[in-house]
Amino acid sequence: MATASPITCFLTEPLFALFLLFAIAGYFVYRDFLWVFNKIPYASLEHTYGSGPLFHFIFQRSLRENLPYTPEEYLLIVFGFAAFLFAHSLFWYLSIFNSMGLKRVLLGILPLICLIALRGFNFITDAFPANRNRIKVLMGSLVVLYVVIFPFTSNPAAIHWNKEMNLTKGQELAKAAAAFIQDNPVRKGAKLIYKVPYLSEVLDLDHFDGQRRIDLSEGCLSSLQKDDRIVWDSWFAPVETIASFSGNFTRVAYRPRVG
Repeated sequence: MATASPITCFLTEPLFALFLLFAIAGYFVYRDFLWVFNKIPYASLEHTYGSGPLFHFIFQRSLRENLPYTPEEYLLIVFGFAAFLFAHSLFWYLSIFNSMGLKRVLLGILPLICLIALRGFNFITDAFPANRNRIKVLMGSLVVLYVVIFPFTSNPAAIHWNKEMNLTKGQELAKAAAAFIQDNPVRKGAKLIYKVPYLSEVLDLDHFDGQRRIDLSEGCLSSLQKDDRIVWDSWFAPVETIASFSGNFTRVAYRPRVG
């Protein structure tokens, strides 16, 4: 029986099929089948977002595991988790690859975290003899209860309800700016030029409609048309786009403030 070549096996892998799907979908935006590599925003050694402690992610979450594993489990689970955590800790510490030290990056290894947490749960409940089922049930129930109340604790990895369940000041400013723009609409054919994604949401505007809106960038400033309107903010514009700009612009004296 003939065996498939390594190239054939690779091309039939589900992961390759998903990559191909993303490549085709992104091509219509970037005109580049390899946009996943060529347009990645993190391939940079610039100090964009600052830096922080090397053990930032460890202090942000209670991630501890010292239970025995088989060699295969160490390689696939523990090593995979540790390598990912160490890499992102190093990126934030060295301020490279546009790392912001956000906890959300750990979602990429959430399945591994769940498997490690399950080992910890089993270790607690299996530590008691089989004839102590009541104690095992009690300990297991306490662990489950803690998981339920954890989002309401003061742990850094818990939910900060006032901050994370409400609009940020920046989003409130975007709503105020959107109301101003709607009261003072741009001339037909003119474009809005901004970088803030949430502004498109509150304006009910297609963020990718190049006829009505384009990204703020150094290149776009040299091709401005009459009545085009730039929306300048204090984060995306100077940090994500350009440090500053100068020129003969008509500035609208509107500075919404929140708080």
